[in-house]
Amino acid sequence: MLNKKMNFKKWLIATILGAALLSSVFLLNLSPRNNASALTGDGSAGNPYIIATAADLAEMRGHVNSGAAGHDSAGRHYMLTADIGLAAYGNWTPIGNTTYPFKGIFDGGGFVIFDLKINADLYLGA
Repeated sequence: MLNKKMNFKKWLIATILGAALLSSVFLLNLSPRNNASALTGDGSAGNPYIIATAADLAEMRGHVNSGAAGHDSAGRHYMLTADIGLAAYGNWTPIGNTTYPFKGIFDGGGFVIFDLKINADLYLGA
């Protein structure tokens, strides 16, 4: 009887620990990461963040406009590597705002951002 109780306790502890471990792995894979980015590059002059799609541009905007830790645009380099159409985005929210203005270096590389629509009463810039 004592042996059965010990085996049950060991099984229960192993089950609880296993469930906790699996839950941790699951949550780590699904939870947002503050500094995670799908953008290629590190933002330096020699390895700029690459903007190749509308989704990349939207991600860049999200980072700049949120002021998220590790995503301050000051002195960071961004490079457009393809023409990007924004028709699917409708009214585009500009990159940078009064709280977190864009302070980076954006190299268009001769490419074009088209179908851009901004409907706002606020003007930012020099």
